Amino acid sequence: MNKFDASKKLSKVINAHRKYMSSLKELEQSIKPMCEFDASIEWQPADGFVICDEEANVAPIADCLSVMYTKRNLSSEDFLRLCI
Repeated sequence: MNKFDASKKLSKVINAHRKYMSSLKELEQSIKPMCEFDASIEWQPADGFVICDEEANVAPIADCLSVMYTKRNLSSEDFLRLCI
């Protein structure tokens, strides 16, 4: 691989990372109004995407979204019940 190829590939990785971060922020902003606590989304190698609260509790995002779709919100109690 020559220097130009590596630079081109690095540019693709940087662009993909920007798109990933933008999509993650967009998803986070869409769930915040449905959470009764200050929620954020993180990636954990062992658990995948999780929703976090301000006390560093985490719950699988798929489980949280299921509750949000059913109840139209995610209460602190529901979140804590889902925590891993």
